[in-house]
Amino acid sequence: NRINTLHDLHEVAEAGLELACSFAGCPGGWLTVKDEEGQEPMIASRGQVEQYHPGTTKLNAVAVARGTLRAVPLEVRGETMGTMWLVRPADEHQGPDLLPVIATHVATSLDNAKRYEEAVHLAERDPLTGLFNHRGIHRRLAGEALRAQQSGSELSLVMMDLDDFKLLNDTYGHPAGDAVLRHVSDAVRSVLRHADLAGRV
Repeated sequence: NRINTLHDLHEVAEAGLELACSFAGCPGGWLTVKDEEGQEPMIASRGQVEQYHPGTTKLNAVAVARGTLRAVPLEVRGETMGTMWLVRPADEHQGPDLLPVIATHVATSLDNAKRYEEAVHLAERDPLTGLFNHRGIHRRLAGEALRAQQSGSELSLVMMDLDDFKLLNDTYGHPAGDAVLRHVSDAVRSVLRHADLAGRV
């Protein structure tokens, strides 16, 4: 039930790994999830797993063949979205294997968290420029203002307006205006530091 209430991908991964380890009596493990490039970076780990070289596929395959690791695929709608790697316990108990059932539940929760993050991302982004939209920038600005107030630090806000933009749209058409907005947003984004935010209001 707790996993189903989580929306953050990393929190879901950690809770799912904890659940799997406790059911299987595993001393540790890690969880990988496919990204946009098809790679499977580790997003959660539990216990001492450095000696197993998490993320090194060839070494992990050898460990699985030797029986020191167990790889449980995380599948949703017939597609593998990642893998749960578990260190096999020294005294593995015999009984029903619940790991595939647990993996299915964890995979579904991870998929839900990914979809939630994508929905939030789309709800807070301007579709034309990719910058935060009105809702997104105001939400982030409120958080930054509170953080600056609590820490006694400074907060800078820069607002820009494109002069005669209506005239540009009326003269050259909205596609040309959209191209200008994209160009300006790319220029703004190119000078942002890691912690800086940009939006189109």
